[in-house]
Amino acid sequence: MRTLHARPHAWKLREPFAIARGVRSEARVVIVELHEDGRVGRGEAGGVGYHGETPESMLAQIEQVRPALERGCDRHELLRLLPAGGARHALDAALWDLEAKQSGVPAWTRAGIADWRPVDSAVTIGIRDIAAYEATARAHAGYPWLKIKVGKGSPLEAVAAVRRGAPRARLIVDANQSWSVEELRAYVPALQPFAVDLLEQPPALNLNDRSWIIHTRSEERPPVRIEMGALIGDSMITDGSTIATGARVERSVLSPGVYVGPDAVVRESIILNGTYIEAGAIVERAVIDKDCVIGHSAIVGEIREDAENLGIVTIGKNTHLPTGLKVGRGARIGSDLQNEHFSKAAIAENAYIHSAVRSD
Repeated sequence: MRTLHARPHAWKLREPFAIARGVRSEARVVIVELHEDGRVGRGEAGGVGYHGETPESMLAQIEQVRPALERGCDRHELLRLLPAGGARHALDAALWDLEAKQSGVPAWTRAGIADWRPVDSAVTIGIRDIAAYEATARAHAGYPWLKIKVGKGSPLEAVAAVRRGAPRARLIVDANQSWSVEELRAYVPALQPFAVDLLEQPPALNLNDRSWIIHTRSEERPPVRIEMGALIGDSMITDGSTIATGARVERSVLSPGVYVGPDAVVRESIILNGTYIEAGAIVERAVIDKDCVIGHSAIVGEIREDAENLGIVTIGKNTHLPTGLKVGRGARIGSDLQNEHFSKAAIAENAYIHSAVRSD
């Protein structure tokens, strides 16, 4: 029998960690343990503060899926139970760890990685005075990557100090969205002499910023309709779309006039104009063209984090998938196909179904 233990914890930091959004002296996390047959799988996550995640919110999400986990839920089922975020991260890590201990096979082997190799990571230098930037860089000059946290205003003195301290390290400059677009334009050429490899989160993306207009053309449609009990996260829903009761849309883009039926799920997908996703259907990692119909309880694609590729499904315009059809990862389905063109209950992974050609 499997049991779940979850608790908050605060790790004390060696020094206060300062970034553009503030300073903290501890890392608040949630720690998860899965106990089963004398073995323990452990996981931990800090969540993303600017997405509103806290140890308390993550624990609440974990409690929601406790029954499924204690019944034996695996990593793949977990992807359907929780959206991406700290709670799922901690539980996923615990499940990987538990599987490895139960099987005696390391997690990296189970993930299909042929050879274990070290991965370069960056040492992060928080905001501090200029002399301390240089001294800290010098103390970590042997590391391949250094990330320099900077705030509002010119980063040049800080970056120059780190470059003096670590002449050979590759540099990342992270402003945590504290710069304006105008500042970004000014700082990029000024940073070139310091051989900066990457600028991370320089400005915040604001689609309503009149100084950085993104030109598009909207259709004349009624407002978005979101019914009671629907859940939308990290997605863009455009005019004329309807998200029905119990539906879930995560990390997706829905074009005008898309309908997502009751208890249907759309994850990590792009759905174009006028497509109709019927009740109970599941769409994951798919690009679906205009005016398609995804039949009741059909399953299109699958998110598999352990796979070697994304396995994106593509479906051509005006294609109607029948009730209950299962479409494997990476399948390509042509345009103008109707129910009679699908004589099997499933389409294999990476299959190519031409327009007006039966799937058998």
